[in-house]
Amino acid sequence: MRRTCAVTVGTLGLLSALSGVAAADAPTRSGWWNAASANGVALPQPTTGGDDLHVGQGPNGPTAYAAVAYDLTGQAVSGGRLELKVVPNTAVGTIEVQACPTKTATWKAGSDQPYDTRPEYDCGRPAPGALAPDGTSVTFLLDAPAEALGGYSLAIVPIEGAAPFLVDFAKPDATSLTPEVALEQPAEQPAAEDPGAGFVPPAAGTPGTPPLSPTVTVDAPPLAVAGPVPELAVPVAPAPVSAEAPVTAAPVPVAAARPVAPVSNRERYVAGSLLALLAGGFVYALQQPTAQPRLLGGMARKGAPPVLPVSERPRGIGRFATLRTAPARRLV
Repeated sequence: MRRTCAVTVGTLGLLSALSGVAAADAPTRSGWWNAASANGVALPQPTTGGDDLHVGQGPNGPTAYAAVAYDLTGQAVSGGRLELKVVPNTAVGTIEVQACPTKTATWKAGSDQPYDTRPEYDCGRPAPGALAPDGTSVTFLLDAPAEALGGYSLAIVPIEGAAPFLVDFAKPDATSLTPEVALEQPAEQPAAEDPGAGFVPPAAGTPGTPPLSPTVTVDAPPLAVAGPVPELAVPVAPAPVSAEAPVTAAPVPVAAARPVAPVSNRERYVAGSLLALLAGGFVYALQQPTAQPRLLGGMARKGAPPVLPVSERPRGIGRFATLRTAPARRLV
């Protein structure tokens, strides 16, 4: 149990010691250059902090870009991860940036520098920046640095053809770059030599060596068979069962769809005319007066005299006007 624990602890310590991730120091230089400059003087950028990095893209190209350098001399770096923090409330538009190595590492550090002093860069193999979902940082996955630069010297520039945007990055620190150190393969150790290999025994009778004792051969007694050897029963594999052939259902014929005869315009006109006549007859029947019920037999003779329609218009003028109780009499 103690040996197992010791081996486990030793393995974990070895893995920790051989880890491929190393910590980097703070950047040796950082700066940014303003395209809005003339006669060697850049226009002021009051919205960007003194140590922050400003990057922008306009309709015709970059309006500003930044650079950052890390000294990794003497380190076998196979790649790295650079993370730049976005200053809150400074991003305008969609951030589309990339990291490209500069052609030289002799550029000057500083903020809001004239554009004619900017370092040239090569975006043949750029590292695109991945914006965090919350928009607080941009991450670049870097390849191995160039040996001539002695580390990383990267220009943070807008992607070609990107939409206009503006952003300020906080000044990088020791936690911004995480380099990956290439692990050296351990040298193969030579195989341990056999101490008995190459040893030649001295010949018999050599002075200074004892004489070899004679070899005694002892005949071994023959082995007696205790009894008959039982026969081993060999299991017989069952005969393979042939699979039944699948039953194929006979195709059911599908009745062909009966073609629908087209309806002519004449039939449509006749149907429309009949529908209009029926509607007119229904309206005419509704407008006819309702017939009064009639009494049958003796009830008809004893019934009250028919009520004649009387005009409700009053007779006379003013206070002499009265309602009609009988039809008006004809004068002629």
